[in-house]
Amino acid sequence: MLDVLPHLPALAPQVLTGRVPNPLQDITPDLGPFAPLLDTKWKQLLAAAWFFWLLYAIWHLLRAIGEAYRQRETGIYGGLEQARQEITKNAFVVAGLVAAPALIGAVIAFAAS
Repeated sequence: MLDVLPHLPALAPQVLTGRVPNPLQDITPDLGPFAPLLDTKWKQLLAAAWFFWLLYAIWHLLRAIGEAYRQRETGIYGGLEQARQEITKNAFVVAGLVAAPALIGAVIAFAAS
């Protein structure tokens, strides 16, 4: 840390004028096998939104499962039916979010042909 101090006066004019090179300029994220599909910003934003919606739905599913477990352990069997309905609803939402990209891709492929 202290070895940087002698270089600070030399860097001060660059910092003040905004000529400091960006160290992350040529670095791009590795999107793996999805790179050809996520070639524009709007596709990347849509994929990120879908991912966060999926995480949110999984969170609600796990919370509903935990609530059913808690009611079963405490012996409140009247709330188990409501908890089961919550689990079923959240499971369908998660399944729909998982299947949505394949369904949308199939519709786009069918419309393009």
